[in-house]
Amino acid sequence: VRVFHQLGNILGPQQQYPLYSMLEPVLVPVAAPGGGVFHPKLWALRFADGKSTALRVVVLSRNLTGDRSWDVALVMEEGKDGSKAAKPGLAELVDWLAQSCPSAEDRRRTAELAVQLRSARWMLPDGFEEVSFFCHGIGKTAWRMDRSDKLLVVSPFLAESAVRALADSTSRAETLVSTPKALSAISLDTLRRFRRVCVLREAAETEDGEDTIDTTESPSGLHAKLYVAEEGRYTRLVIGSANATARGVADHGNVELLTQLVCRASGKGIIADILAEHCMGSVLLDYEFPDSQPEPDEKEMRAELDLEAARRELANAGMVLHCIADGAAWRPELRSPSPLSLAGIGSVAIWPVTGVEAQCVDGFGLKTGKSILLPPCGTAALTGLVAFKLKVLDVVRPITMVLNVPVEGMPEGRDKAIRREVIANAEGFLRYLRLLLAELREGGVPAVPPDRHDKSGHRGSWGSGSGPLLEEMTRALVRAPGKLDVIERLVADFRSDEESRKLLPDGFETMWESFATILERTRK
Repeated sequence: VRVFHQLGNILGPQQQYPLYSMLEPVLVPVAAPGGGVFHPKLWALRFADGKSTALRVVVLSRNLTGDRSWDVALVMEEGKDGSKAAKPGLAELVDWLAQSCPSAEDRRRTAELAVQLRSARWMLPDGFEEVSFFCHGIGKTAWRMDRSDKLLVVSPFLAESAVRALADSTSRAETLVSTPKALSAISLDTLRRFRRVCVLREAAETEDGEDTIDTTESPSGLHAKLYVAEEGRYTRLVIGSANATARGVADHGNVELLTQLVCRASGKGIIADILAEHCMGSVLLDYEFPDSQPEPDEKEMRAELDLEAARRELANAGMVLHCIADGAAWRPELRSPSPLSLAGIGSVAIWPVTGVEAQCVDGFGLKTGKSILLPPCGTAALTGLVAFKLKVLDVVRPITMVLNVPVEGMPEGRDKAIRREVIANAEGFLRYLRLLLAELREGGVPAVPPDRHDKSGHRGSWGSGSGPLLEEMTRALVRAPGKLDVIERLVADFRSDEESRKLLPDGFETMWESFATILERTRK
């Protein structure tokens, strides 16, 4: 698994958890070459059973966050009777991402996936005849709205130039759906070019349909990006990551991914279907045009610009985390090769994501080039994932970002220390094995939840819990012996020292020897 993300745009976690450190090799930062942001929302998955491979692609408007927002997604799978994409923007994006991979092996595997995506034939949703992938910001497949008879635009963020260009592209600008804040920044003349301008009903912004909204947990509201153009007998439906903004659909400064599906119009048309009461129409309200547009808050705008500038400066500073031994503990030290300006920032708090914000240290020393000593910690808590909380007085909400900082002096036993802390005892070891084997079980979900973490030191029985482990391992040996390779490495790791060996359940090592013998024979 590799997660490509905008450099400097990982949100800080809400709780402390030692396994976060295991994400260090998974997260790959990316910067947009055009000066905008890396903004695609894509899951490209490859499944293999040793004999053949299959692809699934998910193109979304949704980020990899806990937001409770309204989004849109397209899921397609590879099939021999499917359609080849008319535009190869998907493969173009993945091939470009391969260049950002830190290791040669990651680059090879990502480029290999791009080759498979380029030749894939996709099973389209019912009624659609053609699919195209468009990628902005890096290549030749950028999307622009072709001429149409009627147009629907759904976008939570707007820019005057982009909205006007979309209205110019159609004979009838049917409906614009956005948020009150975004619409308030667009001139009334431009908004009135659309026959209807809508926002979500307040009740639609909550999970239970109530009229009050609580955003303390995570953002909610409209986040979908959707463009539907009807022209003659055909309809083009476009979904993906691009907002109706200058960098989203006009100058292509962002890196974006969009998918276009084409179908023949039927009945009153797709736009009418989407806006009908049985579909999106039930959650829409007509936007109440103000008498005049409000003046922007210059102080707030300046503060937001300062926060974003500081985010970019920290992300590009080239900081390194040094692990300094401090007796039985470690004292991580964050160093920047040069002083940072952090202009306009009122305070900087820094802490490792394996800790909590209450343990943070003052990071203003970065402005003078000083090293920042983080709180002392054990081996399992050492991590290059460092959280930064930036505030600009009380003008706007602070932002918390996480950087995957390179680490020097990381002890070799860090990952093993994390596993020992999480697994803790024999029962934890068994739960972990069942988790590894879960997908072979019907339902694919371990019966014992991971939060039932008994640290009493109980030795455990490898035939108890969610079902006899012997039966599950035998099933894996027959169906997917590669699963046992993972367990083999885990057992070898726990056998390497006496303290870890105590976590193995009674009788497990004897049982495992039988499986190890069979695995060795199958490899020959």
